[in-house]
Amino acid sequence: MAERLRRLREIATQTLEEIHKIIFDLRPRVLDDLGLVPAVSGYLESHLVPLGITYDLHAHGLERRLPSTVETATFRIVQEAITNVIKHAQASHVRVLLDFDGTLLVIFVEDNGRGFELAEVLGPGASRRGMGLVGIRERATLLGGTFNIHSRPGGGTRLYVEIPVPAEVETDARVAV
Repeated sequence: MAERLRRLREIATQTLEEIHKIIFDLRPRVLDDLGLVPAVSGYLESHLVPLGITYDLHAHGLERRLPSTVETATFRIVQEAITNVIKHAQASHVRVLLDFDGTLLVIFVEDNGRGFELAEVLGPGASRRGMGLVGIRERATLLGGTFNIHSRPGGGTRLYVEIPVPAEVETDARVAV
């Protein structure tokens, strides 16, 4: 009986750790505290580097905070793109660009992985394999944005998202580090 109780405690502890990890991945505290760029940078560092995947992150025009909904959607888009790289691309390098010109946020994620046939993943009758890309498209669309992806076997993948941020929307006055 004591051994069963010890094992149940282990399982409960592991389950709690997994729940905390899931919560962090959905909306990391650093996104609220420091902003989009540090959150994305931390995510890339913690998820790519341990796997030996190098990355470049370039951010422009994000000195001021964006609306929370835009920051969250952007983080989730990058997160899903990186998850796809890790699961499917067999890439050794990823490039992420976040560019905000005051009215339009551009998210660009490119890998040097194995690529794929778009029709097999996103075409009619495609398997569930493309659900992450569908989620990215839905997030962009919900914010009035666009989603494009370019890939070919052996040629890596390039994901391009544009999200409009209306000029009348006041961004948060906190400065992103």
